Amino acid sequence: MTTLNIRELKPGMILAEPAESLQGVLLLKKGTEISEKDVGILKSWGVTRICVEGTEKDGTIPRIEAKSEVKDAIHRELEKKFSGVSQDPVMREIMRVAGIQREKRYLRKAEANGRD
Repeated sequence: MTTLNIRELKPGMILAEPAESLQGVLLLKKGTEISEKDVGILKSWGVTRICVEGTEKDGTIPRIEAKSEVKDAIHRELEKKFSGVSQDPVMREIMRVAGIQREKRYLRKAEANGRD
């Protein structure tokens, strides 16, 4: 699996993970073969990074941590912070959006540090 900037996507690539908007809306399912139209849809929804099947061009494994590990760590942190109010649906939504924002911040920081 390789995480790519949206500008690096090419028709024919296969999604290794579902593609979601910043709001958590499912845009494309895991295993979807990317078309030119799909790239446009992802861009229009503000998606900047996507996971596709395969390895780096030189055959090495990508250096970025597994996205699921990052999401799990963020989820655990937010569950702890929101533990007293987690039953309230509004607070659950705030927690979900906070998780999305923290993940985006992490990915930007990783990219800036050359861990992409």
